[in-house]
Amino acid sequence: MSYCVVIRGPLGVGKTTIADRLADRLGGRSISIDRILKEHRLEAWDEDRISLGSFLRANDHAIREARTLLKRGMPAVIEGNFYWKEAIDDLVRRLACPCFVRTLSAPLELCIERDRQRPKTHPGRDPRAGDSLGAEAAKEVYRMVAAVAAGRRVDARGPVETVVGRLRGSLPPHRTPTTREASEAVGGRSAIGPPGRAVPSGPIPARARRETMRLEPMSANEVRSSIARGIVRSARENVARGLWARRVALTTSRKEYAELLPRGGATAGFSFVKIMDGQRGKRVGEAWFSVAAKGGRTHFWIHWLFVEPRYRRRGYARFVLREMAARARAAGADRLGLHVLADNTPARALYARMGFVPTSLRVARMLESPRSRRVPRAPRPSPRSPSAVPERRKARRRLPGRETAPRSSSELG
Repeated sequence: MSYCVVIRGPLGVGKTTIADRLADRLGGRSISIDRILKEHRLEAWDEDRISLGSFLRANDHAIREARTLLKRGMPAVIEGNFYWKEAIDDLVRRLACPCFVRTLSAPLELCIERDRQRPKTHPGRDPRAGDSLGAEAAKEVYRMVAAVAAGRRVDARGPVETVVGRLRGSLPPHRTPTTREASEAVGGRSAIGPPGRAVPSGPIPARARRETMRLEPMSANEVRSSIARGIVRSARENVARGLWARRVALTTSRKEYAELLPRGGATAGFSFVKIMDGQRGKRVGEAWFSVAAKGGRTHFWIHWLFVEPRYRRRGYARFVLREMAARARAAGADRLGLHVLADNTPARALYARMGFVPTSLRVARMLESPRSRRVPRAPRPSPRSPSAVPERRKARRRLPGRETAPRSSSELG
């Protein structure tokens, strides 16, 4: 099994050197986004940064190179600043293979010092600014990279081999390609040394499998279908809990969704994503969330989180909650909110483990009607019933101090 590793980080963190060493360790090749931007003259500036369109066009070239390697059973290591979250999502989605994103982190002062020691202007810096503004450029790129949460963070401090070892330990095992495979992949030149024998790779560990999870935006048709399913699901759940009457459940549900989403999938501030398993290439769930400013604060709210029953308890919900927390921080929110019903015990346990605490509580008392509170009485036999007369006679004999009345005057003596 081959996979792709995306290494991102600020200027001066050592992305290129680390990516080259990691690719050698894995028996693959590294692909530099900065190199592609420069070779194909794709740098178009959007105020103080390279535009998103430039990175998306660079992705086209990077994906072609990566697919050549993947087709030969070799891993691809793609490195760049990646301060546009959309560029990372586009790359992972289009590669359609297990993709592991790693963010190299180091103190800003260390990055500035390393960047200052570089012999020439890097492609990420505006050539119009000159080398004298290197520290300012490094600070700005550091800020933009830190604002985007993607993948797993890896400490980039220390010797290069130490950092490469940290990266290698977080990735699944990979078989070493044969000399012929490596030679064909790099254009006729061997990249792995003496001939070797291919060693089959083992299964992906659970920890590494979680790294293949990702969120993708829904299409317009998928959003409409998701809303329609949500309306029906809400009606069924509220009827089952005794909150709504069955005859008006669908109408009530449609009304609530119309108030929440007045413009459907185009409602301002709302986003609709599907949960994907990159290893299987399957959709395993969906989520809705919104960002809105209210009362001088930014509110980030998860309105819907659903994982298909057969994929539950595999870490998908935890992945979504972590991703939502990262997006909430990037949006400037100081908390992540959601609503959960009291009888949803598994969900409440998960949210508690993920650090959620109750912020409000609604309670209710179930009231019974007066008729339902009456104590039922035993039915009394009808006076005309044949069995009623003997029963009355027996009861009359059992009464203390009472004699049986004579039936006729001859009994008086």
